[in-house]
Amino acid sequence: MDAPFIKSTPGLRYRAFLGLYAAALWALEPLVWRYFARRSKGDPAYLEHPEERRGEGVPFEADLWVHAVSLGEFTSAEPLIRLALADGQRVVITHATPAGRRASERALDAEIAAGHVAIRYMPIDRPKYWRRFHKAYRPTVGLVMEVEFWPVMLEEARRA
Repeated sequence: MDAPFIKSTPGLRYRAFLGLYAAALWALEPLVWRYFARRSKGDPAYLEHPEERRGEGVPFEADLWVHAVSLGEFTSAEPLIRLALADGQRVVITHATPAGRRASERALDAEIAAGHVAIRYMPIDRPKYWRRFHKAYRPTVGLVMEVEFWPVMLEEARRA
């Protein structure tokens, strides 16, 4: 049963906002890729794993999905991730930055090698990319460790 303050079906204004947002991001996606290219001049890892930014990649069925945008969010999430792993959970972690990805890969190297953890870049906030992500990773629960608002990410997580 849904909590009384959570609508199970989004209202018309929210759906209209999502539609406009999705259309704008579709039109502006080339600029997102240019942003990654520009950032790659300082850190070439911004252009690594472009398939993950489209929600693609090697499938990995996860019990828990942790979205830890960068280094600080991963540092905050690491104790919770370790608790989940100690409980036998399989975890997929998404990052927006190479710094966060590198930190999680270093900290969880043994767990990655054992097949208990997968590290990915977060998809660009487009519906088809998040649908691919949820189809490939099938997380049961998601934990978002950031203050930025990614409406399609949240909506597609709700749908999945």
